[in-house]
Amino acid sequence: MENKEKKTKHTRLKYADRIEIQRLIEEGCTKTEIAEKIGVHFSTIYREIIRGGTPYSADEAQRRLTGE
Repeated sequence: MENKEKKTKHTRLKYADRIEIQRLIEEGCTKTEIAEKIGVHFSTIYREIIRGGTPYSADEAQRRLTGE
C-alpha cells in the first residue's frame, strides 16, 4: 500500500487499512510513516493505535469499532 493517495476528509479506515497498520507497526515504522503510507493524517493513526490496544491488534480495533 505504498504511496497511497490521500483519503478524503473523514474517511473511515477499512479493515484492510487496520491490517496494514498492524504490519507496519510490526516492521517498526513510526506513526508518521504509517500515516503517509496509509494516506491519512497522523492523528488518525494515533487514535487507531489507542483503539487497537497494546500491542496493536487490527482485529481488536475492528471489534471495538463495530461492537462485535
